[in-house]
Amino acid sequence: MKQARSKKKQDLFHISVDTILFTGIYDSYLQRFILNDILHLPIEHLEHLLKALEYGAPPHGGIALGLDRLLALVLETEHIRDVIPFPKTSIGKDLMAHAPSQVEQSELDYYFLKIDKKN
Repeated sequence: MKQARSKKKQDLFHISVDTILFTGIYDSYLQRFILNDILHLPIEHLEHLLKALEYGAPPHGGIALGLDRLLALVLETEHIRDVIPFPKTSIGKDLMAHAPSQVEQSELDYYFLKIDKKN
């Protein structure tokens, strides 16, 4: 049986190579709509992302293949951080992101994370 074609249109594409996702949403309204109205996820924990998108991300039509991701793929590194430098002090603090910092237990619970205190 033939299935009717959808009349809905999209201008987003998703490209993934070896589990590395090269696509994304750069519009805060669209991201909020997808999280809230389609996925029915609470967005309180993602306000930082939505706020950042309000300031603007480069429009890329859904495709944002950066040199950092390409290098990570070519060099077969486990993490993107292995190929690009992030601004850190000599003792490992990120002054732009105020990291490391305390994380509320409610946030850890939301993402199913646990801090293992060995010392």
